[in-house]
Formats: sequence, structure tokens, C-alpha cells
Amino acid sequence: MLIYGRARQRCKRALEKLFRAQSSEVMETLVECWFEDNRVSSNTSMRSPAPTFSQLKGNKSGAAFELVDILTSSAQTAVHMLCECITMRATPVAEKNRRVAMNPNV
Repeated sequence: MLIYGRARQRCKRALEKLFRAQSSEVMETLVECWFEDNRVSSNTSMRSPAPTFSQLKGNKSGAAFELVDILTSSAQTAVHMLCECITMRATPVAEKNRRVAMNPNV
């Protein structure tokens, strides 16, 4: 149990350092992991209509959310980061450099 605790703490520190350096990439990766875990678990649940308790307990789709909870200071920060990631992917590069008027009707 001692080795597990040490390894877990080292992994947590490494992930926190990586998150401080490249927060948006880590957040996007966690969302992708959550999506893949959720997709895999939904495919397995389609085979058996009523999953057993052990199947639900073994579902790791919440692991990504646990990591987000550990890495971010608040839920508001996590939502803000996700919105920034979406905005960066949805907005073309030419529009990012152009200044946008706060009130275009003036």
C-alpha cells in the first residue's frame, strides 16, 4: 500500500506540473479520454440491457472528472478553460488577430 501511495503522489505532482505548463492541452486530453471511456462503456452496455453492480463499479468514465477536480481550483475555472478550448478550435486564426468592437452599432 505504501508503494501505491508514493506512486500515486508522484503521478499527481507530474500531472500538476504538466497542467501548469500546458493546461489547455491537458484539459482537451482529459475530455478526449472521458469521451472514449464513455463511448466504450456505452457500447458494452448496449450488449446487456441491465448492467450489474460490478460493471457499474468498474466503470472508469468518472476518472477524467476526478482528475479535472484535482487539477483545477474550482468548477468555474474548469468551465472557463473548456470554453477557451472550444473557442480556440472554433475561431479561425484570421479572426483571432482582428480587433472586435464591443458595440458594433456605435
